[in-house]
Amino acid sequence: MVATLLVACGGGGDGTVGGSPDDADRPAYLVRVALGVGATREDVAARFEGEVVLWRPESGFAVVGVDAVPAGLAPTERAEPNRDAVATPVAATHAGGIRIWSGGHRIWSGGDGVDAIAADNAAVWAQIGLDEARFLAPAGGAGVMVAIIDTGVDLAHPAFAGALADPGDWYDFVDDDDVPDEPRGDAASGAGFGHGTAVAALVLQVAPGATLLPLRVLDAEGVGDLAMLLRAIDHAVERGARVLNVSLGTFDDSDALRAVVEHAASHDVFVIASAGNTGDGRITFPAAIDDEDDLTAGVGSVDADDVKSDFSTFGEHLTMVAPGEALWTAYPDEAAAFWSGTSMAAPLVAGAIALALGEIGILDDDAEDLYEALVETLVDVDELEANRDYGDDLGGRLDVAAFLRAAFDEFPD
Repeated sequence: MVATLLVACGGGGDGTVGGSPDDADRPAYLVRVALGVGATREDVAARFEGEVVLWRPESGFAVVGVDAVPAGLAPTERAEPNRDAVATPVAATHAGGIRIWSGGHRIWSGGDGVDAIAADNAAVWAQIGLDEARFLAPAGGAGVMVAIIDTGVDLAHPAFAGALADPGDWYDFVDDDDVPDEPRGDAASGAGFGHGTAVAALVLQVAPGATLLPLRVLDAEGVGDLAMLLRAIDHAVERGARVLNVSLGTFDDSDALRAVVEHAASHDVFVIASAGNTGDGRITFPAAIDDEDDLTAGVGSVDADDVKSDFSTFGEHLTMVAPGEALWTAYPDEAAAFWSGTSMAAPLVAGAIALALGEIGILDDDAEDLYEALVETLVDVDELEANRDYGDDLGGRLDVAAFLRAAFDEFPD
């Protein structure tokens, strides 16, 4: 989806600065700057006559917001569009079948042999091996924080009772406040309304013990600034999130986005991103980064028969696929609905990683081994006749149980 609407700059995170909802305060461009020894924020801001959006000297970079393309950029520097640069792939994600929500998010039976996983998605859970995985990972992802970087979350929805992080860690980068709720009123008619709530509840259906960190970077139309995404990723890392679900993207490769993803990886943080719903080879970023070293995975969608969804993007940089069609999940105002899109496939992967981390504990400089276990246990779907046209460009389908077994073999203690 091409971003066309306006949102506001915000602040948060120890490495960020505050912003304003005013359009005049939203920089038109961002520049990633490599920081040398002794560099100061003041010097960098003065050089570009702009505002330091992100300051990470320990990772060797800063991001500066400017109103016009600066003259005299170094060969390693470029001005990247900021305003309305990222969006949810909303073309395939509109909610349907809305009804009243029933039950909380604690959907597992506690290991007594009764399959209590949400019945509406039972076929999906069987497809990805979640029925077995819940016995392999009885903690359900407890102790693992998963950041939901999206349109906000319905903070009062019963699906999230007891599952949200401390409110002091929440942030709304659109409105520059600490209430990342799904907007109400006229905004509820927006194409992206309910998107973040849906994504968040899917993470919990896979990993019901996980803690969710809601971070709002997109408006009700599902559109936001690149600076909001960068700040949210940085904020999540600073607040201790181990997995970031980023069901949004941009068609433009971004040096600034790559830098902040690398910064997250340096803290053993996984970035799980939707690949896009254009149905062609235009995988969006950060999904297209697809780098084990950066712990980034791009996720496409398949149907119940492991056939690539018509809407799902594909290509050599697609890490994997997961079911993404007609998944039942939470919808704002105590409702439930079914959604389709790569946005809904990504949280299944994020939840699977949370399950593994909930059993093996927080990793220390060896998260790449867990990423490798995830990728090596994917189910080959390229050989299906219906997928032959895509060659090796689907990556393989998520198998949560196989992933957990491999992870436990890699981290036996």
